[in-house]
Amino acid sequence: MSKEDSQQKKDRELRHKAEKLLTNKTIPIQKLSTEEVLKLTYELQVQQIELEMQNEELHKIQVQIEKSQQKYAKLYDFAPLGYFTINEKGLILEVNQTGAAMLGLERNILIQKPLSNFISRNNQDIYYLHRMQAFETKKREVCELTMKKKDDFQFFARLESIAVQNSEGPFKQLYTIISNVTKWKQAEEKLQKLTQALEQSPVSVVITDTKGDIEYVNKKFTQVTGYTSEEAIGQNPRVLKSDDKTSGEYKELWETIRSGNEWRGEFSNKNREGKIYWESASISPIKNSNGDITHFIAVKEDISAQKQMEKIQKRSHFRIREINKLQQFLLGPGRLEVKLKKITDSVVELFDADFCRIWVIRPGDRCESGCMHALVTDGPHVCRYRDRCLHLLSSSGRYTNNTDRNFYHRIPLSCNKIGIKVNEKEQKILVNDVKSNSRIYDKQWASRIGLRSFAAYQLSPQRGEAIGVMALFSKQTISAEDDELLEMLSYSTSQAIQSSRIEDLLNDSKKKLELLFSSIPYAVIELTSDNKINRWNDFAERIFGISASDILGQTFRESNILLDMDAITKILALCKENDNAVWTDDSRYKRTDGSEGLLTITVNPIKNEEDKQTGQIILMKDVTEHKQMEQQLAQAQKLESIGQLAAGVAHEINTPAQFISDNTFFIQDAFSKLSPLLKKYSHLLEMNKAGSVTPEMIREMDGAAKGVKLDYLTEEIPLAISEAQDGIKRVTEIVKSMKTFSHPDVKEKVYVDINTMIESTITVSRHEWKYVAEVETNLASDLPPAPCYPGEFNQVILNLIVNAAHAIGEVSGKGSEDKGKITISTHYNEGRVEVRISDTGTGIPENKRSRLFEPFFTTKEVGKGTGQGLAIAHAVIVKKHKGTISFESEIGKGTIFIIGLPLSHQMTRN
Repeated sequence: MSKEDSQQKKDRELRHKAEKLLTNKTIPIQKLSTEEVLKLTYELQVQQIELEMQNEELHKIQVQIEKSQQKYAKLYDFAPLGYFTINEKGLILEVNQTGAAMLGLERNILIQKPLSNFISRNNQDIYYLHRMQAFETKKREVCELTMKKKDDFQFFARLESIAVQNSEGPFKQLYTIISNVTKWKQAEEKLQKLTQALEQSPVSVVITDTKGDIEYVNKKFTQVTGYTSEEAIGQNPRVLKSDDKTSGEYKELWETIRSGNEWRGEFSNKNREGKIYWESASISPIKNSNGDITHFIAVKEDISAQKQMEKIQKRSHFRIREINKLQQFLLGPGRLEVKLKKITDSVVELFDADFCRIWVIRPGDRCESGCMHALVTDGPHVCRYRDRCLHLLSSSGRYTNNTDRNFYHRIPLSCNKIGIKVNEKEQKILVNDVKSNSRIYDKQWASRIGLRSFAAYQLSPQRGEAIGVMALFSKQTISAEDDELLEMLSYSTSQAIQSSRIEDLLNDSKKKLELLFSSIPYAVIELTSDNKINRWNDFAERIFGISASDILGQTFRESNILLDMDAITKILALCKENDNAVWTDDSRYKRTDGSEGLLTITVNPIKNEEDKQTGQIILMKDVTEHKQMEQQLAQAQKLESIGQLAAGVAHEINTPAQFISDNTFFIQDAFSKLSPLLKKYSHLLEMNKAGSVTPEMIREMDGAAKGVKLDYLTEEIPLAISEAQDGIKRVTEIVKSMKTFSHPDVKEKVYVDINTMIESTITVSRHEWKYVAEVETNLASDLPPAPCYPGEFNQVILNLIVNAAHAIGEVSGKGSEDKGKITISTHYNEGRVEVRISDTGTGIPENKRSRLFEPFFTTKEVGKGTGQGLAIAHAVIVKKHKGTISFESEIGKGTIFIIGLPLSHQMTRN
């Protein structure tokens, strides 16, 4: 139906109603006069015109109303709030577009649905009560609850409902406005947390308006200032001013925060009681969404304790600096009495002490005149405490120059609180109430003077044995920090006393060392890092004939010392390179009498505290006579060995010589018999050439051959010759071995075949071992020649073989069928030749092994050994050959001696 049709219908309805109303009020027209009819006609015309005009106006209004309805319908539908019309049963009658979107459903689906379907289960009671109250009170009711969409997604909602009248009757429906307040709720919770955090914050928080009047203070502010929040709100923060800042500083503060910036600084404020406290403040502007400043917020931390600590630390730093200076002074040179006086003066000055004293322990057998603890019954001024007592060495402050110091000048260790302190395990006494402490005897004296505290510190370096006491009285309380610093100072005092004592000992030691240095039978030479001679003792002067004044400051090459300079240079360089002690034997030098001498030279590095080499100490010992004695002893040992071997060698030669002689006599006798026969053979040969041989002659020859037993002689003579040759060969080997063993001494090492040397020694010593042992050799075929002194090396091998034979003889006995075994092996091992000589003898007892290489020490019975064999072996191998000799032994199983000879660096296995 169009709008015009609708309007015509309304007009007809109105006309019908009007005619019905006029039915009862109609006046018959015949009763009216003409004038009245005309007048009535005129009025009707006028009314008609008015009605037409009104109808037109009403039409315009209706159009406007329709437009307004359309406009408000859109506003209704798209308002940011959900509008719901709900009946008494809770069913949705109407809902706008926003409400439908809020629940996630189309509008037509929501109609006639209970709104409670969209209320969370936990909040159904809240919604029910809200709806009932709205119908009952006829007033606007508000509640907050949790709603859910069709997908069960929950959100916080605010419901505002009011009962309304409509066509169904009075107050049968509710108009309900629903707002999604999830973000607001979250913001509210966040704000609540922030508010709670502010209230529990350990710093003061103040919020003011732009004029500076306080609108909010937190709990910490009230605690610090003493003002309640009610008292503070409305006040200006200047109520806390203590006038520590100038007006210019406050002006700068306001300019900073009004310009939108943060101000940071410190305030010295007064609390409600007028007490000064310090705050570190940060003041910032608070701006709205437009960027306009609406408030100021100040976050202030109470730093009073920190300021007090800074003040204490400043004072503490000053005292620490002074104590450090004092410690440096104590480390420097000076008399102990001067240092201790400096300490007591400093304690009085830095710690406000009334007086301070230092006692040091010294022997107390005899005391000075005036000591009240002394007795005169046992000689003049003899102390009754004969162990030790404390001697007053320094005093500062009160009583320093008074006569009562005689009482405290000497204090026995078991007397007075000072003397007792030394014997206690407790390191200190600290009393901050001397009037009531039992350790303080003169309480009236302390009270009269006004003393408050007493401290005594045991002086014990490295917390060792006590060496003294430092004590003080003060009118001030001794704080924990004071106590710590005094304890540190007492330790420094202990070190100063100990250092003084050590210095005295060092001076004494230095004198003794100088005496030792000058009298030691060694040339002692100290070199600087650049090899200049810095010290030259008396013995060096004697053996080189050069005084210290003539050589100090020179190098060896600059001096006139007649030494092997190449050897000296090499050994000094080696000491620097290895950073360890090095030595050399048999270094030649020219003695003052012009003869050639031998020196054993040892070079030791001199190192500083950082373990860096700063110089070298050279020890030179003249071993000329010692070497001569060694050579004589070695020669005697060699001759002794040769003498011991002579009988054995003679016996060894006698056996082959005997069967050489026997076979020679046999051959001689055989030839005496063969000679006539040979002549007959010669005659027969001549006759045969002449063709005149007769049968008689042949029978005669055959008879002669049988007469001399020609077949026997033909068989035995070659055997006799062979045996004689074997005997000669055996004698030759023995003689050759003896010759090799008796190699003449040489001054320098020569390269030799170690295997040959060993075989020769085995041969010449055969008579020593053949009755008790078998000798087995395992000599490396590829052994390179080794540099050595042949004669001395042979002597070592002989000594070890003889010792092995003797050890085996103690087990099996001479002539026993159960012989032992001596095994000798050689092999090449990492740049050296290694020789192993093992036996199956008794083994070496554990308690004798450490002394085995000592001169004149023997494991054999008295009269069966000189104790020189192994000592010489050690000297030859270790000192002369720079090799090694060691052994492994097991009781009842035997011993192995291992010799290592170094090869020249130029020698290789090939």
